[in-house]
Amino acid sequence: MDRRKFLARAAAALGGGILAAGRLESREEQRGPPNSGRLKTEPVKNEPVKNEKGRKIAAVDVFPIQIPFCREFRTSGGLIGSPTMPGPHVYVRIVTDDGSAGWGEGRPARTWSYETLETVVSTSRKYLGPALVGRDPADIPGARAAMDREIAPGSCGVGQPVAKAAMDTALWDLKGKLLGVNVAELWGRKPGDGQVLSFTVCGSSPDAIRAEVEEGLAAGYRNFNCKIGRAYEDDRREIEALRRWTPEGAFLWADANRGYRLPEALRILPVLRDLGFGALEQPLPDHHGHELAELRKASGPVRILVDEALGDVDDLRNFIRLGAIHGVTLKLGRMGGISPNLDVLEIARGAGLDIFLSGLTESGVALVAASALGAAFGVKFPAALNGPQLLAESVLAGGWPVKEGKVVLRPRPGLGVDVDEAALGRLAVKV
Repeated sequence: MDRRKFLARAAAALGGGILAAGRLESREEQRGPPNSGRLKTEPVKNEPVKNEKGRKIAAVDVFPIQIPFCREFRTSGGLIGSPTMPGPHVYVRIVTDDGSAGWGEGRPARTWSYETLETVVSTSRKYLGPALVGRDPADIPGARAAMDREIAPGSCGVGQPVAKAAMDTALWDLKGKLLGVNVAELWGRKPGDGQVLSFTVCGSSPDAIRAEVEEGLAAGYRNFNCKIGRAYEDDRREIEALRRWTPEGAFLWADANRGYRLPEALRILPVLRDLGFGALEQPLPDHHGHELAELRKASGPVRILVDEALGDVDDLRNFIRLGAIHGVTLKLGRMGGISPNLDVLEIARGAGLDIFLSGLTESGVALVAASALGAAFGVKFPAALNGPQLLAESVLAGGWPVKEGKVVLRPRPGLGVDVDEAALGRLAVKV
């Protein structure tokens, strides 16, 4: 019996709940005053407690928002966001019957994967949230199994991974708060003080690239990455310009986002190698493991990484069996949150793979969650968590927790973050 089936059978039966104006309420809450029809944002208690025994998840709040971009951001798959095309985010708050709460964030990007703002919201409100109401908030494996019964994993991976990532992250935040410990301690690690970032260069002309590198350096960044996977000459000019304007010792890497076929990847690889790039991320489409293995043999010092192609841990095992990769990129939204990425870490570290970290322009909670994971497990490569440089604002109280190109982590219970609920209200969209 595989692990997923075991968890599904072992999970306890969950309690009932209904959805009222974006909020999932337990049966006990239904006996109270009728809901006003508005999404509630009343403060909830976040103080750590010593004993979570007997507590149940009473409600799940879902907050769809949109955040403008500071500049246009594209991958080989298309436009991710711009000043006139804000990015969708879905925040969730899981509340226990004593008012304790954990926060999570999902960041769908329809030109990157199949999930949209609408699907994340509807999945969270209709299926995942009700599956959690009435459950023990500390039983995260059981919660994962309950969510998988509602939205089944399949050939495309874990099933609605962005929506599940928001819930899973909120559960870890909540469990840490209930136990009074930082999430890293829940993973058996010491909390790190922060995660070094890589500055994502979006420009395509040499002048634009120079200006962005100077911007990154002025903000304290010392490492840079870029998006390729388009026409060879355009990609070559971009990576040459990036190498020209970055300082000696900067770690450089490129992400093709599945944009190449094998002949194109083999053509760009010597350019990356000669310019001293350290990694090429997801150069080929998903399920091209044998071709990826061929590329790896020709890569020399350029690490071949997978990102989008990792739908679940079985994909990782297949890449390892084929000898196709040097490393993996952890990403909360790709596999359903922190929990499956912990599984990836265990397998990848056991196979001696390099560990990288990236995101989908997250606006706060997911940024800190990914950074906490990287810091706790000693990810040595700079992380492409580019929300702070690309988004117009954060929804964390106090703004972006970034200083000198590094996400600064606070050793508080849970994720150690406070969400600015006024910002959630200001940026809210109706779904």
